[in-house]
Amino acid sequence: MLLSKIKIFVILIFLTSCQGACFIEPKHTEEAQRLYEMLGTHRAFLSHDEAYKLFGACYRQSDRIFVSKNLYKNKYILVRFGEPITFQDEDKWFGF
Repeated sequence: MLLSKIKIFVILIFLTSCQGACFIEPKHTEEAQRLYEMLGTHRAFLSHDEAYKLFGACYRQSDRIFVSKNLYKNKYILVRFGEPITFQDEDKWFGF
């Protein structure tokens, strides 16, 4: 069970890294909840300055960063650089 979850997570990281995205872990669960309450839309953009304030890091040169809470229930946040992305199963994703 744990091994299969690890495999899925590694595949997700590989797929998202190919598309200019990466996973980051919030410092605290409260921080993830604050993000959810602050942005609260299905798709939202953060500037580099906002991302730096919230996460303490900004990984790539880009105008905007797409942030979405994924299926890991606040454990991880998917950061997408560049244009918005459309998910096939939008009901599985919750917006920041």
